Amino acid sequence: LEPTMRRWLPWLFCHVLSAAAWATNVTRMRCVKARVTAAQVATKDDDDEGALEFLGVKGRRRRGRRRLKEESSSEEGDDDFVLLFIHVFKAAGSSMRTLLRRYAEKCQKRWACLVTCTEGGVARNGVVQCRLRDVVNIARQDVFARPPGRTKLRRNPSAQLLGMKADVVGGHYYYGMHSIFLDEGRSYRYLTVLREPVATWISGIRYHDRKLKSPDDVAKALEASLPSSPSKKQYANAMTYLVPAASAKGQPGPVKLERARANLRNVAFVGLVESWDTTLAILRDVLDPQNAAPSMWRKARRVERNPSKGKFSGQDVLSRLSPETFTRAVTYLAAESRLYADAARRHFDACASILVSDCRFQSQTHFLRHMNDSLYLPALIIPFVDDGSGTQ
Repeated sequence: LEPTMRRWLPWLFCHVLSAAAWATNVTRMRCVKARVTAAQVATKDDDDEGALEFLGVKGRRRRGRRRLKEESSSEEGDDDFVLLFIHVFKAAGSSMRTLLRRYAEKCQKRWACLVTCTEGGVARNGVVQCRLRDVVNIARQDVFARPPGRTKLRRNPSAQLLGMKADVVGGHYYYGMHSIFLDEGRSYRYLTVLREPVATWISGIRYHDRKLKSPDDVAKALEASLPSSPSKKQYANAMTYLVPAASAKGQPGPVKLERARANLRNVAFVGLVESWDTTLAILRDVLDPQNAAPSMWRKARRVERNPSKGKFSGQDVLSRLSPETFTRAVTYLAAESRLYADAARRHFDACASILVSDCRFQSQTHFLRHMNDSLYLPALIIPFVDDGSGTQ
């Protein structure tokens, strides 16, 4: 038996490796081919005013599927686009970046992650004002900027080279990154994920001060962070990312809010942390309609959480606020809550238009009930979603 095993083991080992390589290639081929096929069968129906087109392609064709309409600044029906993920602070951005990195690996896309962006990552003198954190299927030296007269490469990417080589770009940059890809004649689609403003406010305070070990500590920190006049200086988290730095400078809060709401309408897809399963379902339907990488989506359901000391919820913190502080906090969060209401409405529309009968929210009432159960302060959000004023 032993000589026989010695004779057959090399043959078996080679065939196992070949089978593994074949399986990997099939997964990649299916993932890419599914996207191309989806684009080929996509059609447009001008009578369907409530439908959305996500990323310019269609997912699986299901019974009763409505035709999807284009809501993007780039050319209609173009399948060769750049996917731009705006990572909003404390809104499941790490989970999304991990997912998109895996997507790039599975589907042979070129991924670039940008961090430490100044002025929202705007390009200056041909250099993107962000550091390149990690890449997939891109050689770093192929996108690093080389300033004139210098022999060493910078750690910042060249706007032209990044615009030519990247397919998926994620990071803490602001709306406006698409300009470097338009300069290279490439189309784009934005996507982002938002989270309830009061949750990002609390989470951000805890993130920046790890010494806050109890709900009382966090409540005191929140009260100290409130401006003396909350109506004049309001909380801006997602709002900051959705307005180019140059457009926001020196502008009053109401102007920034309206510009953020306008730019949000140009984002092809808006996910919600409070509706994470539906966010992933829509992404899977569009990016991987044949479910060629099921493990990737299973892993994505586990939201990555930054480590923090003390296990307590935002509701525990809010219950410690005095009535006066709570009233000031509501005023402070008003603008960001209005923007979140816009995002919630777009999220529901995408679910109904893309997933159709598979959308877990069979009606707007069902969606509002879910949001009422998921939000810390639903009274700040739901009125704008319910009457549709958040999207006007």
